Amino acid sequence: MKSNCLIHIVIVLNFLLHLANPLFFNLTDFGPDGDLLAYQGDAQSLSVAFQLNELDEPCSVARATYIDPLYLWDNSTKTITDFTTRFSITTVGLEGNDYAEGIAFFLAPVGYPIPPNSCKYLALMNSSNFNPYTPSPVVMVEFDTHVNTWDPETEHIGINNNSIRSAATTKWDRDNETEGGIQILITYNATIKNLTVFWAYEKKPVFRPESSLTHHIDLTEVLPEWVTVGFSGSTGEGTEKHFVNFWTFNSTLEPRVVTPPEPAPAPTPKATLVPPQNDHHRSKKSHFLVPTVVSLCSLLFGGGLFLFLLMKWKSRKKTNGKSAVSLNTDLERRALPKKFSYAELSAATNGFADERRLGEGGSGLVYRGHLSDLDLQIAVKRIHAQSGNSGDLFINEVKMISRVIHRNLVPFIGWCNEQGEFLLVYEYMTNGSLDSHLFGNGRTLQWNLRYSIALGLASALHYLHEEVEKCVLHRDIKPENILLDMDFTAKLGDFGIAKHIDTQFPIERTNPVGTHGYVAPEYLADGKASKTADVFSFGVVGLELACGQRNYREGDPLLLVKEVWAHHKTGNILDAADEKLRMDFDIKEMRCLLNVSLLCTHPTDSERPSAAQVIQYLKFEVPVPELPQMMHDPVFPYNLDATERRTK
Repeated sequence: MKSNCLIHIVIVLNFLLHLANPLFFNLTDFGPDGDLLAYQGDAQSLSVAFQLNELDEPCSVARATYIDPLYLWDNSTKTITDFTTRFSITTVGLEGNDYAEGIAFFLAPVGYPIPPNSCKYLALMNSSNFNPYTPSPVVMVEFDTHVNTWDPETEHIGINNNSIRSAATTKWDRDNETEGGIQILITYNATIKNLTVFWAYEKKPVFRPESSLTHHIDLTEVLPEWVTVGFSGSTGEGTEKHFVNFWTFNSTLEPRVVTPPEPAPAPTPKATLVPPQNDHHRSKKSHFLVPTVVSLCSLLFGGGLFLFLLMKWKSRKKTNGKSAVSLNTDLERRALPKKFSYAELSAATNGFADERRLGEGGSGLVYRGHLSDLDLQIAVKRIHAQSGNSGDLFINEVKMISRVIHRNLVPFIGWCNEQGEFLLVYEYMTNGSLDSHLFGNGRTLQWNLRYSIALGLASALHYLHEEVEKCVLHRDIKPENILLDMDFTAKLGDFGIAKHIDTQFPIERTNPVGTHGYVAPEYLADGKASKTADVFSFGVVGLELACGQRNYREGDPLLLVKEVWAHHKTGNILDAADEKLRMDFDIKEMRCLLNVSLLCTHPTDSERPSAAQVIQYLKFEVPVPELPQMMHDPVFPYNLDATERRTK
């Protein structure tokens, strides 16, 4: 009875644990009263940071971990969480002494201890971890300040998969850190299973693709469902002190609700172990024991439940107390989108000053601003008031974007319609629009980011076409309308000419809208907007991602499409790849994106795949159908109706 009672308590408490939310926190205060981090070794909390390792102590080991575990993946569905973490680190050494060994952000099984003899191995591993077959798996991003025999020949940032040898590395110019430290952004994209780290120095804290490192890793093959997240550091034979100045973390996977299993029946005791008793004595004892044990169970359960909920409540309360601004921002976000006053947005953009202007689109100007009450960077779209249809554009965009929420759509913050102005407020996207990276004069956009952008755009399109209550056609998919956040996640924006359709009724003819080079030929011909027309636009963007060239060139709105079809016809489709990449791309992914994009731009709209199929192709879940050996007809008969066009 007692054992069954305890089993019930454990089951219920485990059940409650599974009701937890995705892991989210924002830590900016590490005072001595804070207990949201667990410290081991030489780690300690300070008022404005927490410290790993002692400066004058060789072979120092230290670790700081968040007290709550991260629900990394679901064993029944194999669903993995996306996560994003951002932090700032500073390293300090003694003048004249060698730096060693560095600091790492890591994920490990809950309760994973500091291994013995680990001061040369970032306090996470030891000499036994030179292969991926150790019993306690660890995934980490290391900021290595000392060159060991197994390291590259310079200080470096590395991504390590259950080994002290990095699976991917890049040079780290730590000398830049002397002017204030380094900001780090780490993301995991569960869709394509890419772990990416970005870094920027405090003197210029903007994340750029050239300062990034990506490694493909399926975390379900390395780590258990629940993991610990935190920081670890060591000094080896050198001297070095590490500080973490702030730390934010956000995951997306909600733990599933688990029905508590029935406890196994207790085994029948052996007769030799039970002293013989008469029925009367046994009955009296049972009448006495049952209420007593039940009461004890109730007391233990009630007390355990109370302590559990109290600890969780205190933990959450203190998390929120760490940053009142963070809490207020979160609460305000839940009330968005909202109506703003003109005065609020004018103040946020410094009176719509020219120096705040981000760019100009077909329907208006875009300004950068800051909402102080939300502590939020915003982009304010100011629709041209002199335009005859400015009011229609404004109303249409508010109606469309306020009803859709997806990780690959630009977050809509609110609107304003005062003093004759039509203003739309979006969250500011740090890395601007895709066209500036593909066709601008800056650094070449890395292949892994391009492929991730293609997948993100396909996910947004699938959501708009199939997952909202009423199908949304975007009708203007192009690089200028694909924005990139701080970790280069694609966010589709500009819903000014988007349109709801009811798939149960025939498509109505309208005047074609959109941008030449991205508009499907049949839509130009018959004015019937459709999902397949959006897919055509996606295909053009996919080709531009792969080739680094505009589709509309030399007066031909389909020039790039025709060029890639020509390469396909000769059997040399990889010759179409962007020369600026210098062959630094995954050949399988490049071939896939080119073939899928050609399929999406097929002259016959019924031959194009759906957005859901595009995602399956890009994730290699199903093979891409074989394409016909044909080219786009330079004199494609745009003026024919759909039936006659398909007949020809």
